Amino acid sequence: MATAEIDAKHLLDIAGEDRGLLKEIVKDFEKDALRLLCEMEKTLIESTDVESVESIRRSLHQLKGSSGSLGMISFHGVIVELEARPTGMWANGYDWQELVSHLLESVKLSLDIL
Repeated sequence: MATAEIDAKHLLDIAGEDRGLLKEIVKDFEKDALRLLCEMEKTLIESTDVESVESIRRSLHQLKGSSGSLGMISFHGVIVELEARPTGMWANGYDWQELVSHLLESVKLSLDIL
């Protein structure tokens, strides 16, 4: 997987004078994103019903919006690519642990910038 890429200017612009607040937002994003990724992976392994598929679609959409808002360019791109896959094809050929690692790298880079 590619190295994490962050839009540092965007991140600093949204932080404004309160970098501490944005650090908390990034940490909250990390916690929520890890939870969503773990839930998605579990759902992909255990279930294929319509409700589960919709749950994964909603989670991907949420991750796409949040990562884009925080300027996490490369992680956002990965989520966009996953979301664009045909329904039910999200897990095919994709290493979810690698996705988690990419998320953590993006968060660390964001926090280092702040």
